[in-house]
Amino acid sequence: MHTSFFRLPRRTLRTASLLVTGLSAAFAQTALDLQGSVTDPAGNLLPKATVTAQSENTGRSAHTSTDNQGHFDLSGLPAGSYTVTITASGFAASVRKQVQVNANQSTPLNVSLQISQATSEVNVDADSTHSVAAALAPMDALLGETSARTEITQAFINNFTSPVADYGELVQMAPSTFTLSSDGVGLGQSKTYFRGFPDGDYDIDFDGIPFYDTNTPTHHSWAFFPVQSIGGIDFDRSPGTASTIGPTPFGGSIHLLSRELSPIDQVHFTFSGGSFNTYLYDADYESGPLMPTGKLNMLLDVHHLQSHGYQSLNNQNENAGNIKVGYKLTDNTTLTGYSGVVWVDANTPNFAATRCQMYGVGTGYSCTISGTNTLYPYTGAEINFLNTNNSIPYLYLDTQYNYYHVPTDFEYVGVHTDLGHNFKLDIKPYTYDYDNSEKYANAVPITESTTINGSKTYLGMTINPCNVQVKGKLPCGVDKYNSYRKYGETSELTQTSRFGNFRAGMWYEWANQPPPVPL
Repeated sequence: MHTSFFRLPRRTLRTASLLVTGLSAAFAQTALDLQGSVTDPAGNLLPKATVTAQSENTGRSAHTSTDNQGHFDLSGLPAGSYTVTITASGFAASVRKQVQVNANQSTPLNVSLQISQATSEVNVDADSTHSVAAALAPMDALLGETSARTEITQAFINNFTSPVADYGELVQMAPSTFTLSSDGVGLGQSKTYFRGFPDGDYDIDFDGIPFYDTNTPTHHSWAFFPVQSIGGIDFDRSPGTASTIGPTPFGGSIHLLSRELSPIDQVHFTFSGGSFNTYLYDADYESGPLMPTGKLNMLLDVHHLQSHGYQSLNNQNENAGNIKVGYKLTDNTTLTGYSGVVWVDANTPNFAATRCQMYGVGTGYSCTISGTNTLYPYTGAEINFLNTNNSIPYLYLDTQYNYYHVPTDFEYVGVHTDLGHNFKLDIKPYTYDYDNSEKYANAVPITESTTINGSKTYLGMTINPCNVQVKGKLPCGVDKYNSYRKYGETSELTQTSRFGNFRAGMWYEWANQPPPVPL
């Protein structure tokens, strides 16, 4: 048997060792990445923007695109100095030179693109990421989506809706949608219908958190999220997907979005006046990135609304405020906190009276009671507006007992973190409270033979026994009480890759309802 050995010269072994060491160092450098986001002048995140990084040493380049949330992650870059170019259709290109990518850390880069001053072609395709016209439009129908969606922007809310509106009025411009409010815009509990579905047959959520009454899935438009707390609406009129959370997604989903934190500090004071003695006083503060670190940002809004309402003396007072705070814990993790409080006192805001019932006989109307043409004030809900005898106080709207007292609050804490490799995790524990004390007692009939405290009686009249003393007593109090506090949590893990979009999550909540208040 012949055995032979092959031995490399020592110099060759040293060369091979150096080569392996060099490859190891090069491999370690390629683990670096460049991360950030791209926004438009209004601060809205831009998806599908192109990000190109060119090495200023070797001339080699790499590129990627922002995802649906306007974020990008350009990985596999050796350490060094780069020229980064960001472009998007309809926007002027942004070029950042001498961007340093250092070893053992991710390099953050956030860019805001400006509207291009001159364009040779505008593609109007109703998609804000491909068209200058659509990017500046108040509403956007996303034709590239697989579902029927409408985006209602902050520009539409600021410029085309009433400052006293609620979210019911904000969605009216979406196709096949209409909203009814019996006491005027934003002054009563509105009802929204779309695609034939009434309220309760579709979901509404705020920043991804579903909210709805514990009795049924219906919603309280006047008690949660006035227009001052809403920064946009993603209106999905399709039945949704397996990842849609909420009690009734089959009818569609109205995704309310809170206002984005501003990149600049500013203070606004607003006064608005309108019909029915409606007045709004509003103060708004946006901090911008706070010094010295710039990691903290916040906005605060408080307002007072008062109105006599469309239904004549159907008074309403609303005091509300909301605060949102964002803190950048690390380059990859952001903490967000939100709290909104609304305090409403109103007289019968859901009472849909007719013109005849409120004011008497009008054009095209004929009001007869008991076979006569005598006009009697409307009393079917113990509410009497205008009548022929102004000396009778209990024929008028009783502001003491015919009213709702509704304080609410809504809070959440959100954690958004980028786990790398396009994996993102969002966690939001939340709580909200609804407390409605309705002093809305049932009326009783009054006949000719009835005498109340020696007062004259009226045929066919119906009065609230709370209005006057019956045998020296006031028998009424809170006759309907709907109150609950909910606690819950939503979590979502997403990834966007060349294989598609991956989403997984969990939603959990429970409610605490106090016992009924004795009458």
